[in-house]
Amino acid sequence: MRPGFFTLRRLLLLLVAVATAGGLSYWLRAGMPLPGQGIPSTAGKIAFISTRSGHPNLWMMNGADGSDTVALTQEAAQDSEPAWAKNGSEIAFTSSGRTGQTSQIFYMDARPGARILPLTNTSSSKAAPFFGPERRIFYLAAGRLTATNPENKDSDLIFPEADMVRALYGDGENPGLLSTGGIVQAFGSEGATMGAVIKSEENQALVLLDTSQNAGALLGTGQRIFAHFLPGGKLLAIYVKGDSLPKMVGAFDEKTAKAGGVVPSIETVFARVGYSPPSHDGSSVVVYDLTATDPASESIKKIGTLAAQPDGFAVSPDGSLFALSFSKPISDGQGGEIGLLVLPTTAAQGEQPAPVYPGTASHPSFSADGKQLAFTSGKDIFVVPSTGGEAKNLTKGQGENSSPVWSPAREKEKTGEPAATIGDKK
Repeated sequence: MRPGFFTLRRLLLLLVAVATAGGLSYWLRAGMPLPGQGIPSTAGKIAFISTRSGHPNLWMMNGADGSDTVALTQEAAQDSEPAWAKNGSEIAFTSSGRTGQTSQIFYMDARPGARILPLTNTSSSKAAPFFGPERRIFYLAAGRLTATNPENKDSDLIFPEADMVRALYGDGENPGLLSTGGIVQAFGSEGATMGAVIKSEENQALVLLDTSQNAGALLGTGQRIFAHFLPGGKLLAIYVKGDSLPKMVGAFDEKTAKAGGVVPSIETVFARVGYSPPSHDGSSVVVYDLTATDPASESIKKIGTLAAQPDGFAVSPDGSLFALSFSKPISDGQGGEIGLLVLPTTAAQGEQPAPVYPGTASHPSFSADGKQLAFTSGKDIFVVPSTGGEAKNLTKGQGENSSPVWSPAREKEKTGEPAATIGDKK
């Protein structure tokens, strides 16, 4: 008697083949790691850009001493602007020369040999990626804020939405809110509130966005602006050669923006409320309480005015400290120089910042516990205690190094919680 086609032996072989194919597919998607390699935590790691292999590629090293330095990318490309996922498991970055000459956004697991996945591939240049709510990656595309889901590559135009473009950009006769250049910087919170720095005719303006309502409010203006959301519904802003408005001014809402008219330019809004941007050579430090509902409450707290113009800015993960860096060190008033300053975000008005490092400094970044600061000085990356002390050179002249960004992952023994591991999608 001829045996049937579906024998037990053949069924078992089929199941083994399916399991093997599934495992192979997962192995390829994971970047083909070696068997038993494991997936380490990135706690205490710094991602940075280095030319030590001949091209500005993405690297990673221990933040404590610069040891265990590994290349995450090794192609003949121009990588820049690394940004960590909130659990320290993945990195987004900007790169040109991979899929064309324009800068695009890429994404990968934070380990050597991982696959490098393109998130964008269009003609316009992309910049300034960051991880936002729901693990989406936000970035700027031709002055507009866009978000892409790395799981399915779905992209959404966050601001301005497609049906609001005309109202916000205006036309030749009627300039709109974004007519002078669009967004130059964007940052997000855990919810629908986001911030954007937009270019005005002569300066920049800080706009608070409510993406759930398609509404926006002007907060202040300056030659350059740095801003970051703090825990508890607060917003820290640094206005270089500028200041905050006395109160937030509504700039637009969805109803008026879609009514067929043009949302007024920043200068028009200023003229309407009788506001004249200040002219001074320092920097105003302001904290906004976005939870305040009583107009009489102190929703805008001015920490003070610094007699200096920083070109770098960072906030500690817990929101308690912020750092300002200077590529041209300022005088300490005693014959010395200061290139890195640290101040509490709860500082009283007039409280003076603590000098941390005397030389040139840029791209400051706090460690996950806020106790260390990484920064670029010259062609090297240094770390220094955030309370001040001896700075340690981590890269020691091995190529040109810049843009250090500390992983947000934490050590298990320091937090009592499991450290975030690469590949953890939760």
